Amino acid sequence: MIFLVGLYVFLIGSCVASFINVVALRFVKGQPLWNGRSCCDSCHRQLKWYELIPILSFLIQKGRCRRCNEKIGIRHFIVEVLGGIASLSLLFVNVSLSHGIALFLCMCFLLLLSLIDMDTLTIPDKILFFLVLSCLWLGYYEASLSLSSRFFGMISVSGLMLAINILIKESFGGGDIKLMLVCGFALGLHRTLLAGFLAIMAAGCYAVFLLLKKKKTKNDYIAFGPFLSFGVVTGFLFGKQIIDMYIMLLMK
Repeated sequence: MIFLVGLYVFLIGSCVASFINVVALRFVKGQPLWNGRSCCDSCHRQLKWYELIPILSFLIQKGRCRRCNEKIGIRHFIVEVLGGIASLSLLFVNVSLSHGIALFLCMCFLLLLSLIDMDTLTIPDKILFFLVLSCLWLGYYEASLSLSSRFFGMISVSGLMLAINILIKESFGGGDIKLMLVCGFALGLHRTLLAGFLAIMAAGCYAVFLLLKKKKTKNDYIAFGPFLSFGVVTGFLFGKQIIDMYIMLLMK
């Protein structure tokens, strides 16, 4: 029974993530959201319903279009898997159903912002607005957070990023700063600091990897939004446990 529930939740997350990926791609291309069924990027053939099943269609078709045999971007598969894992992780968090839905919505908008940022190196304000609403809703369930914790959560990482931007121009995008300002309200001070630390560590490792592979130079930019989103989601789901574990290690 537990396995079936987990599988069902995983599939829902995969389907939602697949839809979000389509929304992000159409937003970047300036296409209407309701622009008909998806099509192959190479031959532009409209895909059948059985070619749109998250994860399974990619695996069955071995990552290629059934008509032109061109490769399908691995991004689709990765996003669908991550969506399933993200929704499945909610089963391991001790929250109410409505709290879980609020968390899931936040993760959805963070995923959308991250995908757009990867393509454009920008985080649109019109999408960020929906993240604001979901974070306000999520903040309602974080009754243990004081107003001071929320306030310093909003300005701690975002303020530091803004200060670095003043000293070194274009170090961070304005959308990145706004993202942490918004999420800091729902996270509080400690989890916001954790989210920022995880984001910097993950982005640093990725940047080193790109430099070693010579896919980027030290003067190139990378999208920081996905790493901030990773830190924020980790903070939402497991921030308290990670911080408690860290404090326990310090006390030894």
